[in-house]
Amino acid sequence: MRSMDAIPTGRLLGMQDLHEEEVLQLRRAQDLLQGVFSSYGYRVVEPPFLEPTETFARKAGGEFASRMYSFVEPGGHHVALRPEFTSAVVRLLRESWGQRPLPVRWQYAGPVFRYYPDEPQRPRQFWQAGGELIGTGGADADAEIITMAAKGLGALGLPDVRVVLTDMAVIKSFLAPFGLSERTQQFLLRNLSSLKEGSNRFQDLKQRAASVGLLRTANDAEAVRHALAGIAAGVKPPAGSGNDVNGRSPFQRSPEDIARRLEGKIARGDERARFDQALEAMARVASLQGGAGEVLPALDRLAASQRIDTAKLARLKAVMEALRLHHAESGTTANVLLDMSLAPGIGYYTGIVFELHVGGPSGPVLGGGGRYDGLLKALGAPEDVPALGFALPMDQVVAAINASGRGQARRRVPSRILVAAETPRVYRAALRTAETLRLGGDAVEQALSYRPLADHLDYAGATGLNSVVLMKETGETERYPVEGAAHDAARRTAQ
Repeated sequence: MRSMDAIPTGRLLGMQDLHEEEVLQLRRAQDLLQGVFSSYGYRVVEPPFLEPTETFARKAGGEFASRMYSFVEPGGHHVALRPEFTSAVVRLLRESWGQRPLPVRWQYAGPVFRYYPDEPQRPRQFWQAGGELIGTGGADADAEIITMAAKGLGALGLPDVRVVLTDMAVIKSFLAPFGLSERTQQFLLRNLSSLKEGSNRFQDLKQRAASVGLLRTANDAEAVRHALAGIAAGVKPPAGSGNDVNGRSPFQRSPEDIARRLEGKIARGDERARFDQALEAMARVASLQGGAGEVLPALDRLAASQRIDTAKLARLKAVMEALRLHHAESGTTANVLLDMSLAPGIGYYTGIVFELHVGGPSGPVLGGGGRYDGLLKALGAPEDVPALGFALPMDQVVAAINASGRGQARRRVPSRILVAAETPRVYRAALRTAETLRLGGDAVEQALSYRPLADHLDYAGATGLNSVVLMKETGETERYPVEGAAHDAARRTAQ
């Protein structure tokens, strides 16, 4: 039987090993981005990797919460590896509440962790860079964040950066007249992209809504009334009736609690009809996409036909105007598109939500963000504070840079040199030579053995070094260039 010590360990599924050039590419892209963010006055913060689980779970939404690496640490506290930065940054501000004037402009960069049980090939450790603007709620704040994020990607040399945005407050205003439960509204919001396809998806969504207990029929309501009458008479309902979505028996609760829950089910007895009406309304909204000159008038017409309060729509118009001012040199927002089917995967967004595309509006998405005005109070602040932010997935950003062929700003590539001593007698002199070369900006390896020059050249060629500097027995140095395909490929990669 093999001992545990003899079993080789391996890399965890979804975690990444990065080699030097990958690390350097990541850092170069991060440095360029953070330089852009700093030019807007955003200060660097670094929250810890571990936070209380509640920091992320309280407002993120059930689906997102299920992707967290959460566990009980040795001290008995429920903690989680950060799955994103926003909640941690908000927690940081809440703990220093009153110690700094608002607004605060903060930026960050570093690894985050998410668990994807159904996607084993998807990275579970990846890197983000982003920023948060907390304490101001005007349209100009939305425009600043959106413009800064887009300019950051542009500074990396990525082509045709486009912004695609929507407004969750506008979309929710079209849902408000139907009086749906919060859970049902969230279901519809998560499925906006499906509604974009029109009525051919209605039946599928209805079935899914019913399967998770969102829709009740008249028969359901009648059964609940019988159960309530039984409770009033002291009779337990039959096993399985009234179980919650987690399958727990109602008799784990008090009779009063059971009655309240069952009455709530009766109140939702007509939810199916209202759900059908909401599906049709949301499908009309989700179908709208294009430039502001096309989408905003269409939203006006829909709002008038459904007697929707237009205050939220006025705010969206103000954001589009603020973005136009940020692009005053061109007098247009042609690189900004509206897409009312955009559905964020995080539940705390309350207003503007946006994605950043490269290579045009149909190109890959390289991050995004939005407004989350209720999050600070949800995490314990004494009052609601307007806030918004964004994050860029750095792994994907670097991959897009490499694929574009345009790359980042060129940097000086240091020569990679092996310094070798011919004999032990001149080793000290070889050390001094290596240090001099390092001071000049070169990357220098010190040979730790005394081998023939041909062996040093073979090693240098195999490891991508540019040259070998040999300290001879006579005290003289001579540089030997390394040639061959291995060297050429390594230097092209470094550039």
